[in-house]
Amino acid sequence: MDDAFQHRAIERDLDLVLVNGGDKAIDHKLLPYGFLREPWLNITRADAVIITKTNLRSPRPFLIRKIRETSLTVLHSKSKIAVSKMYQERNDKDLELMDKDVFLLSGIGDTKSFHRAIEQLGCKMLGHKSFPDHFTYTQTVLNEVEGRASRSHADYIITTEKDWVKLEGLKINFPMVVVDLIITIQQENQLDALLGSVIK
Repeated sequence: MDDAFQHRAIERDLDLVLVNGGDKAIDHKLLPYGFLREPWLNITRADAVIITKTNLRSPRPFLIRKIRETSLTVLHSKSKIAVSKMYQERNDKDLELMDKDVFLLSGIGDTKSFHRAIEQLGCKMLGHKSFPDHFTYTQTVLNEVEGRASRSHADYIITTEKDWVKLEGLKINFPMVVVDLIITIQQENQLDALLGSVIK
């Protein structure tokens, strides 16, 4: 279950805590001053830590040190972007975005990693309208974003699967590409062993 580590009443067999590989020291303060929902010391309740997005940025030394001090099993994940859907043009999941002019639209927690992932596709980013995590889109908001994308002469608006769930009920008037985040664990055997230890 996602985001359930703090819900102590929920019965669980395996706790995997994901830590953003791009975190800075200032991020490791409790909300609202940082991103932590509870003191870092409580991470020792976990069975393993997964450092995410390690291909987008090498984890900072402070983060490596903090995680090593927990003595927990540490896994590393890589993430890449793949085209999931297209709208206003033919549905082509093999769309080549290299050298295309794009305008980004997102309401997610980690916009910097979204930028880096899109850069890996070889796109030229003309702008980005970023909203708070879990933002609820309206037709008025979408129209404004499409207007900005049009004025910037973008070929496409690129958004995430997470955002698309809240956009698909609206009228799309501009070519839009929906991308999905594909995650791979580098130490697959260790992950399989962890899962195997709790699967009966």
